[in-house]
Amino acid sequence: MDAFTHPNLHARIINDLLQATLRAHIAIVDLWTGRHAAALCTALRLTNEGFAEHLGTAVRTVAKWKARPDTVLTMELQQALDTSLAHACRDAQIRFALLLGKLTFGQLAVALYAADIPETGPHTLPADEVITLAAQGLERLGYERVRELDARTRKINRHYLRELDSSSPTRIQAITDEWKAVSAQLWPDEQRMQRCTDLAFINRQSGSAVVS
Repeated sequence: MDAFTHPNLHARIINDLLQATLRAHIAIVDLWTGRHAAALCTALRLTNEGFAEHLGTAVRTVAKWKARPDTVLTMELQQALDTSLAHACRDAQIRFALLLGKLTFGQLAVALYAADIPETGPHTLPADEVITLAAQGLERLGYERVRELDARTRKINRHYLRELDSSSPTRIQAITDEWKAVSAQLWPDEQRMQRCTDLAFINRQSGSAVVS
């Protein structure tokens, strides 16, 4: 059976490939440190005791990782954490990626736009709420779509800045109007996108791990 002559099967194959790409992006850690292990504990929503039992290690060892984030773990524990992350559910893997800052500033803004962010309220949100919302947006769009939209947005903005730099003052308003019209095709709700951009920027400025 040819997948390309059966749209449903073709779509399922493409979706499976995109999910595999997301997992590959998230579920690879070159060197496990206390910071990585603590992030996985949080992503799995486990206590120190639960995480220690999950890995077959002592509770004091888990507490040490959180107290000393630069600690490099033993090879045996690194292998156990590789297995734990690889077998974690997709939501937990996304939370882990966000906790370690595996999204760029622009990708975080795109993910937040796709999530149920509050339209009004505080200017900032707690880091754990930003993580939850970004995970929701990633789940809805998929990682590849988030990357694509971020890349297109950056391309539009770069073009706009180049046009401004090379144009006469009388052309500035026309160029700005054109930029807004093109941007609106990607982000129809300008105020919502501005709020998402602000949240992503504040998150980065605060030193949160969500943004790389």
